[in-house]
Amino acid sequence: MTLSNTDFFNIITAFNWATLPLVGITWVLGVLCYYLPSRKTVYSNQLVSLILAYVWSVAGIVFGLIYFRSFVPVIFGFPFVWFGYTIAAVFTLQGLILLYFGVFQKALSFKNKTGLSYVIGTILMTYAIGLYQLIAMVSGHSPVSYPAFGTAPGPVAVFTIGLLLWADKRIPSIVLILPSIFGITGILSVLALGVYADIGLFISGVIGFFLVFRHHRMKTTHDTD
Repeated sequence: MTLSNTDFFNIITAFNWATLPLVGITWVLGVLCYYLPSRKTVYSNQLVSLILAYVWSVAGIVFGLIYFRSFVPVIFGFPFVWFGYTIAAVFTLQGLILLYFGVFQKALSFKNKTGLSYVIGTILMTYAIGLYQLIAMVSGHSPVSYPAFGTAPGPVAVFTIGLLLWADKRIPSIVLILPSIFGITGILSVLALGVYADIGLFISGVIGFFLVFRHHRMKTTHDTD
């Protein structure tokens, strides 16, 4: 089924109502990610990574595979035939990457700190959790007609890049690649579908690629030393 802009927002509305309990659960888990880095325990970093892996997997399976696999959004006149399956594949893969590096390899570490990275990260996380719905109202839509954190791909990617800005050690580049690429594509939903809140997704993608470059330089410098 090919989607117009109106169809897209109508389907998002139906999707949000259908998954409302899941949205509530993932929203609470997102808020928990603010708290855990400030209460460092043996398992806090793994718990944060597990939450990220969970929300990416939910967005991939529930949003992409279950609800959107048969719908075809039109981007600048071109039907995106594999939209649902692409979302499912990318987000499930990223969930597995976060599970492997964050939970099993313990390669991700998060900490509440001072500095520009922490401030920008906090802004992105808050944007993902709350501002999507505020922008919906400002742009003339119902809050429930916009993507919601925890089940929709855009807010999940924004939140993840924000949280990775809280990292207190080098992040493996592979952890950043898919969120950053998906973030850059956010400009398409802004221009073609009118999801204006996804400008934050695009900005987070740019920041994500900056993080890839910065952490690659950190690795290169370390290897040289």
